[in-house]
Amino acid sequence: MWWLEKLGSFDLNVDTFANRRYPPSIVHTGVNGGYDLDPRRLGNSGVELAGRVIGASGDTLGFADNLEGLIAAADQSYEDFIQAADKLADTLEIGSALGQAHELAPRPPLGVDGFCTLNLRDENIRTIIWANGFGYSFDWVKLPILDADGAPVQRQGVTACPGIYFLGLHWMHTFGSGILPFVGRDAAYLADHIDRLEH
Repeated sequence: MWWLEKLGSFDLNVDTFANRRYPPSIVHTGVNGGYDLDPRRLGNSGVELAGRVIGASGDTLGFADNLEGLIAAADQSYEDFIQAADKLADTLEIGSALGQAHELAPRPPLGVDGFCTLNLRDENIRTIIWANGFGYSFDWVKLPILDADGAPVQRQGVTACPGIYFLGLHWMHTFGSGILPFVGRDAAYLADHIDRLEH
């Protein structure tokens, strides 16, 4: 998190991405001192990797044939982050303490035997933990401020309906918009916006 903040990641504006489609988030944990949840690490630890679930019929799940592309994108994201951190370290006081940047070691090979279907009964799988994140559910909002997918149409929290605002949404304005230490910036913007309307 420290590196992400120093690299300015939390200041990335959603409007800089085509069609406001932001990139996947980095997934990390604080367990055992902290590390990123790299699919390559998981695969080499014995986890069977597959593409995105695209359907189910009876006891059989169907998967997209996109595993290699997902891993390649994850590898590229990792390498971009390390190179940016190394470059930043050269400009910070900690650079001398870290020592000279080293070339990235080759990533450990990962045998990708992607599969497109999985029969739960045949594999004796009786429990599924569905941990694929969450989506917005604003169907209770009966105002013309949602797009065709049901997501709020807003710019930095301001909607087309006077007096209706959003705050704290993931990538609402920046990467930091939905993260507690940074949501105050959007709150201050909205407070200033509302104050200007009243004067």
